[in-house]
Amino acid sequence: MGAPSANGSIVMLVLGDSVAWGQGHLPHNKFHQLVCDQLQYRDGYQQIAPVMRAHSGAVIGARTDQQWTAKNGEIPMSGPTILAQCKHYDDDPDAVRVVLLDGGINDVGVGTIVNPSTSSTELQQLIDDYCYTDMLQLLGEVAAKFSNPKCRIILTGYYQILSRASDRTCAIKYMETRGVADAARLLASTQGLSDVTENCEQFYQQSDQAFVKAVAKANESAGGRITFVPSGFTDQDALFQRESMLWGLTFLQPQDPLEDYRDEVCPNIFRDSQLDCVKCRYASVGHPNGSGAIKFYQAIMNAFP
Repeated sequence: MGAPSANGSIVMLVLGDSVAWGQGHLPHNKFHQLVCDQLQYRDGYQQIAPVMRAHSGAVIGARTDQQWTAKNGEIPMSGPTILAQCKHYDDDPDAVRVVLLDGGINDVGVGTIVNPSTSSTELQQLIDDYCYTDMLQLLGEVAAKFSNPKCRIILTGYYQILSRASDRTCAIKYMETRGVADAARLLASTQGLSDVTENCEQFYQQSDQAFVKAVAKANESAGGRITFVPSGFTDQDALFQRESMLWGLTFLQPQDPLEDYRDEVCPNIFRDSQLDCVKCRYASVGHPNGSGAIKFYQAIMNAFP
């Protein structure tokens, strides 16, 4: 899958992490599939077919030489890295007309973002390192490999994970599933949820700014083929509130339709790490739900003429 078929099909290649993968969604509800379905009605994109290389947990990977074996995309694993996803795409790169990608949040670390002990200065440095410097490298390699002038490269942004309106009990549970030890005690000893939500807001805003800069720089040699698409989410769409556009918790259990699947497979994959098993079982929490997927789809479609 990737080279033009006998009927002239072309490819939309999806690179990135759990957001691009569509964590928690059945295949037909993932936003990349919604985009692909709609693009088939646009001139130049008829018979376009998706090829998925993104997976849950993926890092950009500019600072690691570790190799990973590809597994089910629903299971959080750092690799194959997003750079490796690009490098090891072995079908005809000229058949790719759209590259849809994201990356950076797992390099920074969700557990770092939602930890009240993380300082604003520390978070800013991580955002600069991964969402600008490493993203610029990734965009350069993607543009070089998929150099067909008809190929559009779409980089999507992230969103604010928690807000001041987020339910505190659910927020503590979420922090624990992301590896924040003694989350309740940490909140009690600091400014409470405000420290965490300030980190979440900072990551959302400053990562978008870093992506805009990276795209502008990469486009100097990519001929303007790269477009940054912000999610358009607001703090009202964040976790654990009435209008959230993210998978949350019901009775402190994940809400998505793949919860039972992860409950079954995660303990077998992560037998030696209770924390990794918990992260796996709760992997959907904080990812776009049905409404969130539609919002991403609409934002991406607005980037096409």
